[in-house]
Amino acid sequence: MANEPVQNACPDAPDGAAGICGSNPVGSASASRGSNLPSSAPEPCDARSSASASASCGPDAPAGAPPAHADPIDPEGEAGHLAYGDALFRKKRRRGHRVVARPALEGPVADSHTHLDMLSDPALALARCAVGRVDFICTVCDPSEDARRTYESLPLWRSEALRRLPDVFAATRRSIERARQEAASDPQALGVETIPGSDDLSADEAASQRCPCDVAVPRVRVACGVHPHNAHAWSASLEAELLRLLARPETSVLGEAGLDYYYDLSPRDMQREVFRRQVEIARITGLPLMLHLRDAAQTGRHERSAHEDAFDILESTGWPAAGVLIHCCSVGPDELGPWIERGAFAAFGGALTFKNADAIRASCAIVPRGRLLFETDAPYMTPVPFRGQENGPDHIVFTAHRAAAVVGADSGASRARFLSEVHETTLGFEDRGPTSWQLSQGANHA
Repeated sequence: MANEPVQNACPDAPDGAAGICGSNPVGSASASRGSNLPSSAPEPCDARSSASASASCGPDAPAGAPPAHADPIDPEGEAGHLAYGDALFRKKRRRGHRVVARPALEGPVADSHTHLDMLSDPALALARCAVGRVDFICTVCDPSEDARRTYESLPLWRSEALRRLPDVFAATRRSIERARQEAASDPQALGVETIPGSDDLSADEAASQRCPCDVAVPRVRVACGVHPHNAHAWSASLEAELLRLLARPETSVLGEAGLDYYYDLSPRDMQREVFRRQVEIARITGLPLMLHLRDAAQTGRHERSAHEDAFDILESTGWPAAGVLIHCCSVGPDELGPWIERGAFAAFGGALTFKNADAIRASCAIVPRGRLLFETDAPYMTPVPFRGQENGPDHIVFTAHRAAAVVGADSGASRARFLSEVHETTLGFEDRGPTSWQLSQGANHA
């Protein structure tokens, strides 16, 4: 599979690290956005660098390759923090951005639900994850939309992330040094914000000092399913396409499938019918099922919620043996309780950090260890303090940090155990081997 780690060339390794540590057999073009960097950003890479060039950018990089992305990032837009080309987190201000220190975590983190194809720069997002020890991602696509783009682009995004990784490390170190120099000359100039439990840039500095050759681009698996918004598009041909994609070796989850009574972009009876069929397909294929459940803004006295209807459909159709995951859990413990009793998994995203999300935090606290996951749902649901900006899978560290505090594992050995348990749960649910059905379809799962 295309997700195996590859050694990287690291000509810009920090002092004491090896210079060239391996080959870098990658094949996509540069996605440099140098001309659009904010004035305070690190020096840009040469936008002409080609696929065959060294991973470091510079005036000697050969010309000829087109940019990987046609549209430059707007430094003042929702993804403006990416224009710096490093792995630091930044909060949008009236003018420019303010650096936000990453939380110190004792182990790697996995993002159980993201949408790489919707990000402004998927390759940079993967490189930022690599720096920040986010080592696994499950990206979600829908066969009623352009799901094949995800499958076709994934190896290109990963190889481009690998090629750019040394530059992201170097840019991160330069940005940290610049912040420290500004603080030394003017204590009021250090625009670094911290969250409770974090220490001024120490975690960022530790992450940036690793040698890129020792860092792997995150492993990525795919969840594929018809979103309830698109239930109206269901047909025999769409089901056949879904089955073809579920048979692919990259696919490890069916989803996101479910019911959305908030937007009602498909008729509810149609949503229920399509959801029931996807539950059946999950049972046939042996794949775990990822749920999208959103209740109406107001539910009448005799009106059923999306969670209630989905639960009843699972009860009547049969729960998939591989497991059921509630993506982006948004209900309180009373509503979540029956699902937990039935053995469901639950994933929590950026909403866990929101000021008014006490009910969601209470739900997080009741999920048993071994059935709790983290997610970003990027580019949506950005955690505090980045609301209003594009979310990315690297932001998962802020949700993980808050979740640890919610369950009382907010430091040291207890947090290390908690993070390890959630990481193991995520990989067990989403990075498992091929099912018997997948093998029977003749796909290459070597």
